[in-house]
Amino acid sequence: MMIKRLYDYEAPKDKWRQTDVPCESCGGQGVVVNIAGTGVVPCGLCTPPAVAGVASARGTGLRSLMVPPVFRVEVRNLTPVQQFSPRFIARGSSEGWLVMGHGKITIGDGTSYKIVREPGLYCCHCQVALDTADAAQRHVARAHHGIASPDAQNPSGYRRDNFYTGARVEGSN
Repeated sequence: MMIKRLYDYEAPKDKWRQTDVPCESCGGQGVVVNIAGTGVVPCGLCTPPAVAGVASARGTGLRSLMVPPVFRVEVRNLTPVQQFSPRFIARGSSEGWLVMGHGKITIGDGTSYKIVREPGLYCCHCQVALDTADAAQRHVARAHHGIASPDAQNPSGYRRDNFYTGARVEGSN
């Protein structure tokens, strides 16, 4: 799925919001190589002016930008099942083009996904949700003793998902 955000550049400046993005100059590291090439100095684009002259100072690695409000989103390349990171959901909610509630995620133009799995621990064998890593280990040992994990990337037999899994709601855009 691709999301294209369309911004309202003519919105009043008090409607714009400040956001921090990784600094392009230092690649988010806060330091750049000095002119002689013999060491590093604080990045001039992301270092607060109060510490810019201090030799041991380090930039934040972030630059602040003012971003206009999103007035519409276009959703492209829809899939029947989609994974949504908590960061994606938080950003969409804060910008006003995503609503999460009542067991579903709705994006801008009415495209909806029913949440079928939330972030957390899951058994790779039977897909049951597990509360803690200890509980996951006990579950796999008791319910699936001696059976190799069906997921080669998770040989322990359980996995931690860091995303919401959604199934597209038929009839939504």
